[in-house]
Amino acid sequence: MNKELIYKIAKVIPKPLRNLIKKFYNPIIPQTLKVNYGERLMPEENEKFMLDKLKEVLDHKVEGDLIKFGVYKGGSIVSFAKFLKGLNINKKVYGLDTFEGLPKASNKDKIPDYYKNAMPENEINEVKEALSRKKVNDKIVLMKGLFKDTIPKLPENNKYCFAYIDCDLYEGTKEALEYLIQRMSKKGVIFIDDYTSSNWIGVKKAVLELLPERKINVYKGQAYWIKIN
Repeated sequence: MNKELIYKIAKVIPKPLRNLIKKFYNPIIPQTLKVNYGERLMPEENEKFMLDKLKEVLDHKVEGDLIKFGVYKGGSIVSFAKFLKGLNINKKVYGLDTFEGLPKASNKDKIPDYYKNAMPENEINEVKEALSRKKVNDKIVLMKGLFKDTIPKLPENNKYCFAYIDCDLYEGTKEALEYLIQRMSKKGVIFIDDYTSSNWIGVKKAVLELLPERKINVYKGQAYWIKIN
């Protein structure tokens, strides 16, 4: 049975009955299926660390907007936009995603069976509604499609102060980095999720192809790179 359907059914079953069923049938349900639109997926301490780094970037008045590759249900871009709004800082947050689940993996990726179909198609309008509910839709620009198709549609001379790559696969990570490295402002920061993951091994391969390992910092599974000059 499809894990997404299993989880939807489980949510409406009374907890005592759910606990009884788990004794006989308890499939691995990836966390990605449990999050609602506009909710944070990453651990709280990781988000706090990222927001602390974003605050450093803003304190240094680094030029440029924010961008996220891999929006999923919008939790991270909501956090970034709310943070900017709280500081009354006028920067845009671009969010790029297929909104149709994960693209086809390359031969440089390895996806465990229990993660297959764990990134179901997201409805972009549901994400937009979540942004509206959180009152941050005025700061966020969503772009639907493969990165190779949406990147050329970004403003031609855009610079970025902060970027977050969370697309799980080799090709998407590589495309995002190739675009970003030359467009990050001095002291700008790129975060890359799943860098140390044993599941999404293509991410680290792409990062090491484009960035010197000695310049990559790691915090609880996430890599981050600061543009020095």
